Amino acid sequence: MRLGLPENAREAVQFLALGAGIVLGIRVVIALLGSLPASPEDGSLTAALAPYRADYPLLPAQTVAVEAQAPLPRIAIASLLVLLSGAAFGLLGGALGALLRKRPLALAVLLARGGLLLAMAWALFCLLARPARSTTIASDGLHLHEHVCFLGSIPLPFGEHERIIPWRDAMHIAVAEEPGTSACGTTIVITAQVSGVPVPIAMQPVPVSDCAREIALQRANAAIIVREIKAVQRQHL
Repeated sequence: MRLGLPENAREAVQFLALGAGIVLGIRVVIALLGSLPASPEDGSLTAALAPYRADYPLLPAQTVAVEAQAPLPRIAIASLLVLLSGAAFGLLGGALGALLRKRPLALAVLLARGGLLLAMAWALFCLLARPARSTTIASDGLHLHEHVCFLGSIPLPFGEHERIIPWRDAMHIAVAEEPGTSACGTTIVITAQVSGVPVPIAMQPVPVSDCAREIALQRANAAIIVREIKAVQRQHL
């Protein structure tokens, strides 16, 4: 027996089902790409940077995320952005349809679906390769990228800021520990002193369980990456 629903209700159910599919699909794509084996040509620096990619599997080889948030909250925020974009496009379509007197509901549905697809493509790109903040280890220094973000997690298509710190200005690259808001209470951050001010250049998402083990592992990873970055710095000074 087919369940009869008004057209508006049916479209709403389809909209919510699409939203749930978006969350599941994004998680599957990230898991599949994150499980790909590393290239045998990867050097020691790339290997050292691996823990700091924060589950952005398509980041360039020598780029790390300055990211304290785990993947699942990012996916939830990305899904919310996609649904809000679809709703905004739908409202725009309905308003245009009413203004033009040409089937407002049909135009609203058409634009809502278009908005969903556009936003989903952008959100997927951000979740795979565009952190809110990142650092690239380059021959001329540290390239810091920061974006205007939706709820502090998903970069928007505008508002990117790049700062280049030449190697001669990146003094005292070291591991720092900051008070965290997670249950573990500690965030491991790699910083560089620039004009006497510590600038975060790498950060792993805070652990969600087994704090002692995970924090110890992050400290060990941080020591390795500091050593590798200093080696690159010495090569270009």
